[in-house]
Amino acid sequence: MHADLLKELRTRRDATTPPISRYQENTQTSQILDDGVWQDSWDSPLIGETKKCDIETGEDQKGT
Repeated sequence: MHADLLKELRTRRDATTPPISRYQENTQTSQILDDGVWQDSWDSPLIGETKKCDIETGEDQKGT
């Protein structure tokens, strides 16, 4: 019974292509290439909201 409920409630997350990024050594910040324009990672809509507005890696993600 519990296994059936868990199967019903589970969600599947498909892998996404990571955005193209670069690290700016002088400012110690990351930038994301969005439509041909480099944006600070915290301004880019390509990055999901995180505490530090950084790129989540598999190691950082909770519950996966």
